[in-house]
Amino acid sequence: MEIVGPVTWREYIEFIRVELDLFTKTKKEAGPLEYFSSTLFRGQADELWDLDTSLERFLRSEGLSGEGLFDAYSYYEILDSIIPSINSYVDKTFDRIILSDLEIHGRMQSLPHYELMCYARHHGFPSPLLDWTQSFYIAAYFAYSNAKAERNSAVYMLREWNGEARGGWVGDPLIVGMGHYVTAPKRHFAQQSEYTYCGKWVDEKLVFCSHEDADRLTSSEQVMKKIILDHRSRGEALNELSMMNINDFTLYGDENSLMRALAFEKIVRRGVGR
Repeated sequence: MEIVGPVTWREYIEFIRVELDLFTKTKKEAGPLEYFSSTLFRGQADELWDLDTSLERFLRSEGLSGEGLFDAYSYYEILDSIIPSINSYVDKTFDRIILSDLEIHGRMQSLPHYELMCYARHHGFPSPLLDWTQSFYIAAYFAYSNAKAERNSAVYMLREWNGEARGGWVGDPLIVGMGHYVTAPKRHFAQQSEYTYCGKWVDEKLVFCSHEDADRLTSSEQVMKKIILDHRSRGEALNELSMMNINDFTLYGDENSLMRALAFEKIVRRGVGR
């Protein structure tokens, strides 16, 4: 993984624009057999944080972390077990998962029951899905808005397919995109979200693993970069993003996020207490 920075807010925007212009040029010049996926971004409040899914964070917090702890079938077995509770307590009706019908074999592909996985993840159930956004501005907002004072944050940039067919060794971890189109909570669309998972084959089982492990592919197969954001640009960036109407309320849309957005607008931007 290429690491860039620390960069200022202006340098970040220029870097991304150059990257996207190069991507557009490369696509235009590509041959008919070359495939390119869209460029995704993920903002994180601390440059030292890894690309952890909520499942990885949950297992680690419970002292259950360990590589290969969860294969896909085991996860779907657990997911199926919570469906009766979901259907009983909330206004949702999900069909039970018929485990014998799951088609998870032979190749890395999008996972089934995507809507259920998004719903469970949205409401706090540990998930192997990692959320990204199509907007580098929204990613920067997530990175800067939750950052601690004097701590650099980071934006990750991912292009799952970058022209050539993805190679690597058999059993190497691969990142797989799930796509944008799914029935999901409103904030999924406000945040221009897409999800990925990272997996590898172990004894003919698909096992979830860390996105950080999928770094053996060349830049002509997959692009993953980490842009470190200088904490000294936080105020400038958040002010500019606010003027673009990118704030907690427009991205989350609930009453709590409205209060956070108002606090920033009425206290932080006005410099109260300075």
